[in-house]
Amino acid sequence: MKSEKETLLVLTSTGMEIAWRYAWSGFLIFSILDRPFPLPVAVGAFVTAAFFTRLSGKRNWRRIQAALVHLAGFAFAALLIAYHLFYRGSQFFNGDWVADLILQPKTPQQWFILLLVLCCLLLFWLGGRSWEKRPRDYFTVCLQFDKGLGVLLLLLLIKFLIELKGGIRLEDPATGLLVIAFIVFSLISIGLARRRGDAKKSFLAGFHGIGVILGFTTAVVLCGAGLILLAFPYFTQIADSTHSILQEAAEPLGPVIVKIVRFIFGRSRFQIETGGSGTVDLGMNPVDPSLAGDGEVFLRQVIGWGLAGILGLLAVGVLG
Repeated sequence: MKSEKETLLVLTSTGMEIAWRYAWSGFLIFSILDRPFPLPVAVGAFVTAAFFTRLSGKRNWRRIQAALVHLAGFAFAALLIAYHLFYRGSQFFNGDWVADLILQPKTPQQWFILLLVLCCLLLFWLGGRSWEKRPRDYFTVCLQFDKGLGVLLLLLLIKFLIELKGGIRLEDPATGLLVIAFIVFSLISIGLARRRGDAKKSFLAGFHGIGVILGFTTAVVLCGAGLILLAFPYFTQIADSTHSILQEAAEPLGPVIVKIVRFIFGRSRFQIETGGSGTVDLGMNPVDPSLAGDGEVFLRQVIGWGLAGILGLLAVGVLG
């Protein structure tokens, strides 16, 4: 049980660190480039930096060796970020886009954008490195929660001032969800870190099984909610940015698709000539529960009461 709690604490503390870093990176990149910051590459950079830091510590590498390994990993992550943001149309293993990125003359605006992208990536890389070196006790987790909450409040304040003073409304739906994800991961991490003591803990007599089930269910539901809130803004921004591209690409196929749909779902020539109709009579309600059999009504009741029971158990677990 102790190892499971340690694993859950590692995952929730990682989510807490990634949430506020991705809120800032996503806000900056989306405001300038109108495209999302690649979440998989950012998470990969965070995890890779933490792995290299642990590997160098266990094998007692020299500082120059650890620095070279971190530099190589960061350079590869920078290439991945540049590919996802600027060269998605090219093949990744083709060196032409790398040569174009390095050798092509750039304007000061382009240099500023590249520097900003590298700074956002460096935020994740240094975050993974410091996360691995940092102890995960109660005081440290609370301190990281205070830092992340302060940074997120600063981000919200900047957005408010931009909209109030500059009159510019930034369409950034990701920040609110990432704030909620940060709070969810932080509360779980603080609770787990607080219960890491060596004091013996026990349940009340007769409530051991219920306590274990409710605790596990609550932890899983909250972690799943945090992961959904963390990943949802990225997929939402991808959908928004690719909507116009798909609309332009599918515009010439519009008449063809309409003909195909009419051929599949339209009335056949035989029905038109004979006067037959393939539709349901408007006087009948096909979804009326009174028309369904007793078995279907009973099945609906069982499903409804089952969902209500699950929600009740989750509410009791959260309150407990």
